[in-house]
Amino acid sequence: MRKLIAGLMALSLASFSLSAIAQDSIPYLTGTVHLSIEKGTMDCDLTLRGYPFISDYLIRINSGMNILYFRSVQPDFKIYYDRSSNDSTSTDETNGYYFGADPKQGGKFLPKAIRFRYTGKFPVVTDTAMSGEVSVEDWRGNIAFNGYSVRADGLQSCWYPVLYDIKMKKRYERVRYDLDVDCPDCRVIYVNGTAPVSGTHAHLHSDVPREMFMYAGDFPVVNSQGTFFLNAGLDETHLRSFTKMTNDIKHFYESHLKIPFTDTITYIQATPTAPDHAWAFVAFPSIVNVGFGKYALNSYADPQGNSWLISTLSHELGHFYFGTSRYFNTDFSPVLGEGLAEFLSLNVSRTLLPDSIYKKRIAQKVKAMKDFKPLPFTRIRTERDFHNRELYVYYFAPFVYMAIQKEIGEKATWEWMQQLLKMPGDFTNYTFLETTLSKALGNPGRLAELKANYFDSDEALGNALKELGY
Repeated sequence: MRKLIAGLMALSLASFSLSAIAQDSIPYLTGTVHLSIEKGTMDCDLTLRGYPFISDYLIRINSGMNILYFRSVQPDFKIYYDRSSNDSTSTDETNGYYFGADPKQGGKFLPKAIRFRYTGKFPVVTDTAMSGEVSVEDWRGNIAFNGYSVRADGLQSCWYPVLYDIKMKKRYERVRYDLDVDCPDCRVIYVNGTAPVSGTHAHLHSDVPREMFMYAGDFPVVNSQGTFFLNAGLDETHLRSFTKMTNDIKHFYESHLKIPFTDTITYIQATPTAPDHAWAFVAFPSIVNVGFGKYALNSYADPQGNSWLISTLSHELGHFYFGTSRYFNTDFSPVLGEGLAEFLSLNVSRTLLPDSIYKKRIAQKVKAMKDFKPLPFTRIRTERDFHNRELYVYYFAPFVYMAIQKEIGEKATWEWMQQLLKMPGDFTNYTFLETTLSKALGNPGRLAELKANYFDSDEALGNALKELGY
């Protein structure tokens, strides 16, 4: 392990007060970012401060970034760093960095503020026909340059430094920020938390903590009744339809969950860098559709695409509650974050879509699970226990919630959802799920019956399908 100057380390450690140790602060990111869409480069000079004191931590940065240096700001000195080889909850996109303390004292050293200088160069995929120079795959955490834009999220790609508390399993990808972004070959620069800026330079500031999803390049921007559409390719009629649909879904959630939907949504249409790849994801307040041709946003504007649009938008908007308002931090979390967002989406589809289309969606899910044998919730220890993550969290888990909904009724179900959003808890694991249901029911005997049928049984899927009439 590389050494630090002992005196400087002691000085910095001594500067922390007890109140700073106890305070769960929100990180504040400042600095400059230089982009080149044509060259596929990102040059960052960033300073992170305002975070809580964490004794066991990592700082995640995209593995494609070449580090020039890390520097303590208070006091001012360059820091030797180490990489973690055992960051089990990280993603393949990132390296986990930390600063080792003096060998005599052990542990890790965390300055009060850190300056980061690094540069990344990434492939530029310009073959929109997907027939030649393309990637094998594309995914959310990919920093994707495609000749006219760059797409980079914060949750997985970590193009900016993201602090991670190992003990509490808590990420700090949501930051307040004050940034200058330069991009000579851009026409638009957008980062979560601010309106899109037209030009080659943008000064961006947000006092509301955001995951800093970035989308910049040469594409059109439309403001429709306060909702922004980036590169959407929609005419005025379809823009109004998207806006109305968004507001209808938001109203459904507000009326059932009793929490205002405070974000103004920005829709983004991005091009994948690999053939046969299309998906959507949310990084509030952005909803990002990645796809082209029949998978582009404008393809869902026709009547046949309407049901897909409602189901997709309602799932992604559901993450404002499960994933944003309520943070999840264990290996069980996908059962909650994704499973509950899909459960909300199914409730929206049942309300806003014709009954025949809703039943068709359910039938497709039932068919997909024909040969699936999921472990019960109580036996999930790691994500490997899902066996098939998609079937477990997007199909099986929502069916369990739907079966419970049918058994306990609408009032108790939405009380349960509210408890999931507001009940305190350090770790969002299975125990957290059971505790919130217990609170909503107020009936230990009823809870025991539901647990035996749906949470602790090898026949949980069959029990749920039987309750739902399938």
